[in-house]
Amino acid sequence: MPLRPLHSGTRTVAAAATALLLVAVSACGDDGDSPSGADGRQTVTVAALPLVDCAALYIARDRGLFEKEGLDVRIQQIQQSLQALSALAKGQIDMVASANYVTYLQAHEQGTLDIRIVAEAIRAAPRMMEVLVPENSDIKSVADLAGTKLAVNVLNNVQSLTFNEILEKQGVDRPVYRAIPFPQMGAALDKGQVDAVHAVEPTTVPSRTS
Repeated sequence: MPLRPLHSGTRTVAAAATALLLVAVSACGDDGDSPSGADGRQTVTVAALPLVDCAALYIARDRGLFEKEGLDVRIQQIQQSLQALSALAKGQIDMVASANYVTYLQAHEQGTLDIRIVAEAIRAAPRMMEVLVPENSDIKSVADLAGTKLAVNVLNNVQSLTFNEILEKQGVDRPVYRAIPFPQMGAALDKGQVDAVHAVEPTTVPSRTS
């Protein structure tokens, strides 16, 4: 199904105010120690979303850059940032790659996790996230999104918070948000379960089912 992004004037409708971090996170009371393999390398398990934000992590692993630093980095793929919280609490993973501020600061504030920022990983830029609709959709502008069903990866998180700011500035009523993992957004749009999707690379071009 051909898709098109919504634009407002010359600006793409996107979440533009989010910065992503490489963070070390542990459950409260955890000692934070990581095991070492037989070859002496420290084993580090990193949770990562299947998004362009984490591309550098996979490239570094494939090029052996972690090995040169004495690290055995194992990547555990997650579909939503919230999925990392229970794994962190149970000590099943050591770090999260390119997580947005909202999920983990919320957990930190609630006392669920003790968070330490290691480094800034990536900053959002124009066209990094887009609101997409089918090519033949009646939704032609941001104003047309009022009251529609819009897919986001996680409810009450960085996507809806930043998008609400955009809508408020333009005097547009909010859509009804539906929580759908990025890889499933294309299928949900094809089936008419949502009217639009708030997607990020590489899922800004969802799989075509037609």
